Amino acid sequence: MTGTYILNKKKDAIPINDTDEWAEWFATADRHVGINRKVLNGKEYYVSTVFLGLDRQHGDGPPLLFETMVFEDNKEIFQDRCSTYEEAEEMHIEAARMVMKEYDT
Repeated sequence: MTGTYILNKKKDAIPINDTDEWAEWFATADRHVGINRKVLNGKEYYVSTVFLGLDRQHGDGPPLLFETMVFEDNKEIFQDRCSTYEEAEEMHIEAARMVMKEYDT
């Protein structure tokens, strides 16, 4: 197993053993789950959730294939990973809510 994955049309992560096939898919795929930008109190916040295409678990447990990051003026302030597209959608929404709740004062 190479730890490489692609998304099918249903947004299910499918393991791919052929790295050439994976690289071809990766080069053209829309891997974004969500993107939000917001200016609050003079600072720009950017919330991004993407399909990584690589298992970042590095150990026991389900593969971690999606990542959400939050940036404040281009500085990372939050990062988390999950296994499924559905979890990634929820994680993105929660991260965007966190930004609004914590930084909109």
